[in-house]
Amino acid sequence: MSEGKYNKYISYFQSVMTIGIMTCGKTLEEAEKAAKEKLKVSDLNYCHFEQTPLEHSDTEEWNPEFEIISEDPTEDKEALEWTVKIGDEMKNVIASRAGVSPDNISQEHVNVFINDALVNLIENNE
Repeated sequence: MSEGKYNKYISYFQSVMTIGIMTCGKTLEEAEKAAKEKLKVSDLNYCHFEQTPLEHSDTEEWNPEFEIISEDPTEDKEALEWTVKIGDEMKNVIASRAGVSPDNISQEHVNVFINDALVNLIENNE
């Protein structure tokens, strides 16, 4: 790791939530079925909720396929710079859409794919 360069990491925290739903039934299976039905409603009554505290489970270096680049994450930038790390699965998708083999993907193919994906995302989320 070079001095002065920030790396990004993601830390995971996990917790277990337990919901106890009181039901009546002639058999265990009947009670389980009734509990599953009660769980589908928005207003749960006769329930017990319990959640364990969040515990750290893992930390790993963050290596996304799309990333905003900044040597110093506290630095404000007027323009966004980002890098694209294309794995085999993404290469196959881009190649399929461009009608070329994965070995013949050009920067232009990548640019068109990203532009189309962003435009599609924006148009479908308006």
